[in-house]
Amino acid sequence: MKGIRIEIRINRVPLIEEKINVSKRKVPYKEAALIKEPVTEIKTMKVTLTYEELIAERRPPTEATTSRKGLRAPVTSKEEIKIPLKKEEVIVKKEPFVKKEVAIKKRRMDERKTKYAEKRIYSRGNYTCMLLLRDFGTQVFCL
Repeated sequence: MKGIRIEIRINRVPLIEEKINVSKRKVPYKEAALIKEPVTEIKTMKVTLTYEELIAERRPPTEATTSRKGLRAPVTSKEEIKIPLKKEEVIVKKEPFVKKEVAIKKRRMDERKTKYAEKRIYSRGNYTCMLLLRDFGTQVFCL
């Protein structure tokens, strides 16, 4: 027995489906801050300093001081003789130098995420259906 074909035609209405497009864009999400703070360290260093002292010593006159060439008149009033004395003082100079360096890098990390989106398939109106009778049974196809 051959299949009997019966076709029922009702209005053709297209099925409409949403297409999902996935894309990427770069957005700032974090900010890294690098903070440099000065650290004060106290260093103690021993330094030997030299200074001059005045020593007045009485002794008998020598021939150089008793000669008539260098002889001055006796002192009749108060006389002040200034003799400069010197000393060393500490001078601290600080010079910056590179002790170490810090390398700062950014690296790109890849992360795989799964995002779910809802997709709609819809239509309005009636479907076109085809009824096909065969030897093995009845099948209905809707387009």
